[in-house]
Amino acid sequence: MAFAPYLRSGPAVFEGAAAYRDAPKATMMGVERHVADAHEDGIWSCVWTPRGQIVTGSVDENCSVWDAKTLENKQTFKNNYCGVVSCVADSTGGVVATSSIDSVLRFWDVDSGALKSKIDAGPVEAWTLSLHPDDKTVCSGTQKGTVNVWDVETSQRKGAFKNAVGDDALNFVMSVAYSPGPDGAHIATADISGHVCILDAKSGQRVAIFEGDRPGEPAHAGPIRSICWTPDSQILLTAGDDTKVRAFDVTMPGKAFHVFEGHASWAAWKPTTE
Repeated sequence: MAFAPYLRSGPAVFEGAAAYRDAPKATMMGVERHVADAHEDGIWSCVWTPRGQIVTGSVDENCSVWDAKTLENKQTFKNNYCGVVSCVADSTGGVVATSSIDSVLRFWDVDSGALKSKIDAGPVEAWTLSLHPDDKTVCSGTQKGTVNVWDVETSQRKGAFKNAVGDDALNFVMSVAYSPGPDGAHIATADISGHVCILDAKSGQRVAIFEGDRPGEPAHAGPIRSICWTPDSQILLTAGDDTKVRAFDVTMPGKAFHVFEGHASWAAWKPTTE
């Protein structure tokens, strides 16, 4: 596991859509610090927490918590069977939720390492996770092309929203993200065919859909590995197998207003809070 920051000489990433349009390209610096053999197999998920920690999930069935400054291992949650697909932290950083290939969502106490609760989603009914800003619900995309929403406290499913462009294997929802802010009013989705949509978090109705370089094309040319909002909920950032990171203005659905290029392979994106 390595930590390599980006040096930006232009406007900060979160200043809004207008700041992106004429911003200089980012320059990637060398590795600042790293942990050799942090996991015994590939790392599929990596997130920051409000505590200044980094959480990683691996095919080795472990989810680990690291101090972001020293990269000291603070906790490891084991037995996420068949491998960790996704991991997210709650708003305090004190609880980490994992989704694994066995389609079980697990909620872990960071301080004690104890398993607090779990949700058996059913076969192929869970993939990447997103916690609502109030930490009361969690959503996940599925291989059937739907978005499931569960109540964290009761472990009961509250809803199953159809992906706005289809509900079959060709629209496997690979990435989901609740919008920031206390209301968490929207869920952004991205699928295996490159579609990017915004759904109403309560009704599941489509609010917006985004396009590729040509009208009617999917936003990306292939699967989308990650999707996230800026803190002001004005911009969506997506990254996928087409090696591109795209920035979309939520207030003006359509094609991306900026495309970050330069990756040699498929891309993923996770913002810091700075």
